[in-house]
Amino acid sequence: TLQVQSGASHVLGYQVIYWSKADTRYSGVNVTGLSSEQATLQNLHPYTSYLVAVRLRCSEGRVGVASPAFSFNTEAAEPTGKVVNLSVSLVGSGEHEATISWSPLSSGDWNGVPYGYYVSIYTMRAFPKPTLKPYELCSRAKRHIFS
Repeated sequence: TLQVQSGASHVLGYQVIYWSKADTRYSGVNVTGLSSEQATLQNLHPYTSYLVAVRLRCSEGRVGVASPAFSFNTEAAEPTGKVVNLSVSLVGSGEHEATISWSPLSSGDWNGVPYGYYVSIYTMRAFPKPTLKPYELCSRAKRHIFS
């Protein structure tokens, strides 16, 4: 039950306040009028625990006593950071082995539970350069067409 603090004020609507469990600062969304009973919270961080409460918003900048806080969690998302300081060192006598290293992502870039890194290795092959110049290719095609 929402209660208005003492004093004569005109009720304008609701204020939805929310904050992450790791932060003491809160954000708020004002809902105008008493007929609206929902609000959308935007720009929430992935894989974060939040608390949310609702209170009446009154004239003169006054607010009512907040409801008990409700807890919810946002879902995990893809990591936002990129691997940096990537290096490859050839090892062994025949240089048929390589050591790959990088700097880890910061905990804020994981956006979920870190399971590890996925390392892909591709074989690059050199293709032979064409022996004919573009002009020679065109002139041969013309001779073939007209002969």
